[in-house]
Amino acid sequence: MKLTQRVVDQLACPAGRKDALYFDDDQKGLGVRVTSAGTRSYVLQFTIDGQRRRLPIGSASGIGLAQAREAARAYLGKAAQGIDPAVERKAKVKAARERKEREQFTLSRFIDDWAALHLATRRPKYREEAQRSLRHAFARHLDRPAEDLTRRHVVDTFDRLASAGHPAMAAATKRVGSALFRWGMARGRIATNPFDRIPIAIPPPRDRTPTSVEIVEIWNATDATTTFGKILRFMVATGCRREEAAQLRWREVDLDNATWALPAARSKNGEFVLRPIAVQAVEILRSLLPNLGNPRPEALVFPSDGRGFSGWSKAKTSLDAAILDRRRSASEAAGENPATVEAMPAWRFHDLRRAFAAQLQALGVAMPVTERLLGHVGSTQTGLMRVYQTHEYQQEQRSAVHLWSTRLQGLLDPPPAGSAQVIPIARKGSRQ
Repeated sequence: MKLTQRVVDQLACPAGRKDALYFDDDQKGLGVRVTSAGTRSYVLQFTIDGQRRRLPIGSASGIGLAQAREAARAYLGKAAQGIDPAVERKAKVKAARERKEREQFTLSRFIDDWAALHLATRRPKYREEAQRSLRHAFARHLDRPAEDLTRRHVVDTFDRLASAGHPAMAAATKRVGSALFRWGMARGRIATNPFDRIPIAIPPPRDRTPTSVEIVEIWNATDATTTFGKILRFMVATGCRREEAAQLRWREVDLDNATWALPAARSKNGEFVLRPIAVQAVEILRSLLPNLGNPRPEALVFPSDGRGFSGWSKAKTSLDAAILDRRRSASEAAGENPATVEAMPAWRFHDLRRAFAAQLQALGVAMPVTERLLGHVGSTQTGLMRVYQTHEYQQEQRSAVHLWSTRLQGLLDPPPAGSAQVIPIARKGSRQ
């Protein structure tokens, strides 16, 4: 058929047929397919390797006859070279789809998928920290396709953290980042792991243990009227982790029996922990009740803007400044030069747990009992002992907490000089 643009626009499908094909006399293989619904589209029919193929070119409403003829000539030219334009087009479509999927599979989405599909069964605390550390360290790369995160990007990120004085953060981020990409490789989403075998300085384990004098300084420098002050004193009295205190709910504590039932969902090792708490901790909790009446069981004990306390860094800076001010005031009162007074050596909130453990050891408390009071359930037992040794040391824990409560009270309110006092005998090598 002699095709012109007008002829193409007027082509119709014969009555009773689903479609009809009209071939162009001027351009070999070019045809117009017309359906009973009235749609028209250009197609190319050609033979390659002895097989007849048909390739869609485009809708007649989108391209004109001249464009269709030009496209047909280009496709036939490829076929003459032994290149199947139909196969080539499928490959391009597939490549475009894969490229789009690759661009959409960003590092941020990768982390989301990992959290939803892999971390769902992990402890909530680990799930939260793993995502937070990756998103914080690689914030500038979150919108980048995950496949495009290179070793150079990872090394630069770790170097930046180390230079900023956060080697421990770099080491922790390397662990979770490597776990993320190993999971992605196992699922066929990622080809390589940019975290693999990257050398990174492992920070030495911390051994800072606040002394008895420093415990008193920290306690006295806190403002007991603030949420932070109450939380910090509660941490000193119980040896708990800061997150455990910040997210404490009223349903977890029994003030009459002086016990704290930490649910498995909130404990670091994912196990339920029932432990007695010191008198000082109970007093802190009771001091909150007059302003609350009958608090809801699910309510936070130490709320901050309706949520758990989170201003740790700012509060720590203020506390360190308060400790230094008190030291200088004491020096001046003693007739000394306050300008020569040094700040308390660097310490972290977690060091209070180490101080709590050291005090218990100095009081002669057995290690299994100390471990349970710290929430390290089963950490000193392995193999058959962990399976069969199910004694919870509840009475021993209560006795240990009584010793610690008495010890803490003696530190905070020492008896007058010269008065008789009973001091628990410390074991050899213990630190007071």
